[in-house]
Amino acid sequence: MNRFFKTLLLALCITSLLFTIGCSQQSSQEVASAEQERVALKIGTLSTFEPVIPWIEEEMKELGYDIEHIVFDGHTLPATALGNKEIDGLFHNHKPWIETFNSLNSTNLVVPEPYITYGPLAIYSLKHDSVEDIPQNAQFALMGDPTNMERSLIILQDVGLITLGDKTGEFYSIIDIEENPKNIRILETESATTVRSIEDVDAVIVYAHRMMQASLDPTSYIYADPESANYPQSLVVNEGNENEQWVIDFLAITQTESFRDKFNEYYQGSYILYE
Repeated sequence: MNRFFKTLLLALCITSLLFTIGCSQQSSQEVASAEQERVALKIGTLSTFEPVIPWIEEEMKELGYDIEHIVFDGHTLPATALGNKEIDGLFHNHKPWIETFNSLNSTNLVVPEPYITYGPLAIYSLKHDSVEDIPQNAQFALMGDPTNMERSLIILQDVGLITLGDKTGEFYSIIDIEENPKNIRILETESATTVRSIEDVDAVIVYAHRMMQASLDPTSYIYADPESANYPQSLVVNEGNENEQWVIDFLAITQTESFRDKFNEYYQGSYILYE
């Protein structure tokens, strides 16, 4: 082989080697870049929706998100953490509750659409089979936070047990009861523990999922609030973040058939998905 061909062959080998090294470096850079582009998120919840978040985590991971879900043990704690930007989102409280929280805490939390679910609010009793059976001086356990107390009082009015007068504050409260012909006595309780009173009172007004958590039939109510669908429980974020891609992706996953099937199988009607 003459000198020209030897030189040409050597040049080709060097070029090939440099190309291979360059491709390898580019591939490594692409992998590193992909790893850097992964988005870490913290989502707060309570035990009620704790089973749901891993379903979403699994799907979000494939889209480049790493979700850490944090389970709080107090009704207001996730919203407080979100308002302080300690977490990126929460999935627990219903929209009117969030709006009340905003007004009381100067926060700007929002519930972007599409909404995920709502929980039926109803009257349950282990002692009486119908509203008509509620006796004189009956005791009801109601959730004590302003939004749910107002809803519960309106339910009592809807079924004819009390009449409400004008509001003396932003929300109806016990002092706004104008007529109480059966002398219904009201026990104010913490939202998460109201159902525990069911054996000690004549009736409770609670969400269906609280009955399920207490191993009681969530469909055994003697009256269900027809307005429940107006209280969506969904992803909550700080205002300004509602159009971020991760929020769009998170909510899109909750609309898939696989998510809906798992959700309905688990909650057995104690939560209803929006169509």
